[in-house]
Order: sequence, then structure tokens, then C-alpha cells
Amino acid sequence: MKIKFVVVLILTTLILQAQKNTDLIPVTKNGKYGFINSKGDSVISLIYDHAENFSDSRALVIKNTSDGSKHFYYLDVNGKIVINCDSIKTPLMIQGKDTTFDYWAVMEANSFKNGIAMLSCFGKQKPDIWHHYIYIRKDGKPIKAPEFYFAVSFENGYGKGFRDGQYYRVDTLGEMTPINVDTCNCFDGFVEFSVYSYDYYWGKNQFPEFDRGKSDFNRFVASNQFFSEKNTSVYLTLWLEIDRLGRVVDWSLMDIFNHKYSKLHDLSSDIEQFVKNMPPFKPAKIQGVPFCSKISIELKISDTVLSASFR
Repeated sequence: MKIKFVVVLILTTLILQAQKNTDLIPVTKNGKYGFINSKGDSVISLIYDHAENFSDSRALVIKNTSDGSKHFYYLDVNGKIVINCDSIKTPLMIQGKDTTFDYWAVMEANSFKNGIAMLSCFGKQKPDIWHHYIYIRKDGKPIKAPEFYFAVSFENGYGKGFRDGQYYRVDTLGEMTPINVDTCNCFDGFVEFSVYSYDYYWGKNQFPEFDRGKSDFNRFVASNQFFSEKNTSVYLTLWLEIDRLGRVVDWSLMDIFNHKYSKLHDLSSDIEQFVKNMPPFKPAKIQGVPFCSKISIELKISDTVLSASFR
């Protein structure tokens, strides 16, 4: 009976310690990140250039190098690197080649949810270079599902990915179920690309455009010179969310320069009218499938004259 009591005590202590460690908090000092416990004691040294909160007993951290590249790691609650994202390799399946795909770099990573994390990768299979997404388990190994052209993080036990002209729902075992494209909300992170990233990764696919291209857009801008207030040398970026039918479903402003914020409301009203007057776009297409997209337009207002161009 005494032995059983000792075993129970040890197990209880280990469980409490594990719970305590998962309460670690990322902190920063002089540009470096580490972790402290709830008492404020340093548990993981300040040696990283970025750190996320612990999730599923793993914490995402980043180290920068002198050449500007980033290296992604996952730590356990003791501060040990349990996943080095630079070492992940997985079979290349997107192009139908059964071979090993060596990644040049992980461009983005996110925290674990439901025991799964998502990585955005640049890789190489000579002579080609590919950018795509993979899901990994807590041991650092990719799940059964192959790479995706686009993907979103796991939520409520499922992730979502797009490849070979089809959307899929992905479970934690890596099993894929096709999704009806019309029922998928693609503005939950599926694809938000600018002109630059779209051309860089997907230059052979269709970017959203006006019905007759640039000339049609220029005619639209010329016929919508309705700014009522003099705003000299105002530059701003207009972001548009375009659905699969080419309709503008939302918009936002960024990069506002040389403008008095007290007049921002009036300017926003003009922009809203400008957006409402827009005709439908030809939607973005990837592998022939219409895609929701997020694009930017650069606006310049000088002496109530509007000029605009796609970034």
C-alpha cells in the first residue's frame, strides 16, 4: 500500500509540473525572446528572435541569421528543440513524382492546434522550385496528406487545403475529403495574395482583372473623378477582397500618407462610393478553378484628381 501511495504521489507531481510548464509565458528583452513561469522565473533563456505562446505543449520560436533568413523551431516545455523545421523532408506528390522533396526554407509556420501545425515552404526538386504548404505532427513528421498549394490552420479537428483543382478537408490522421468549392469560405485565410506574390508563385494562372484589362480599369478611374475635397498629394493603398464571381465583397485602406486624420472619414466615404461603382472583375483562377483573392490598388489624389494603378 505504501508503494502504491509513492507511485501516485510521483505521478501527481509530474502532472502538476507538466501543467505548470505549459503556463510558460514568452517575454522579450533587448530584441530577444525567452520564457518565464507564473512566478516570473526564467525557464527558457532569451536567445530567440521571436516566440509564440505554448500550444499543445509546443512553442514556436524563430531565429534570424545575418543574411536575413528565418529558421523555425518548436520547443517542448523544458526548452528543448523537438522540431527543427529545416530538417523536414516529405515525399513530393504535387507533380506526381514519388521522390524526396528537400526544402530550401520554411517561410512561415504557426502554432500547434489539435496536435497539428502548418508550414509554408519553399523547396526544390531540380530544376524546379515550388512553394506550398504542409501539415506536421508534434513529432515533426508530415501527416499522411500530401503538400497543398494553399492551406489553412487546423480548427475543431480539421484543416483545409487546395491542390489539383480541388478543395479538401483534412483530419488529424491526414485523411482528405473533397469540399464543394461553393460552400468554402476562402477569406478565412485560404488565399490572400498581392500582385507580387501571385505573379511570383503562380505566374501562369489568372490574376483578377477588369473585363478588358488595364485599359478598362483606366477608363473606370477616369470616369469616377468625384472627390469633393482638395487633398494635395495623398497616397494610399486600397485593398479589395474579390469573391469567386469577381464581386468586390469588402475593402480596406492602408498606407495613408500626408493626410489629416480628422478628414479620414470624408475620404473613406469617397472611397466607398468608388468601390461600389466598380464593375465585376474576372475572378482569380488557379489551375482553372475560380479563387477568392485579395488585391491592392495604389491611389493618388492631387488637387481632387484621382489616379490609380494595380500594385
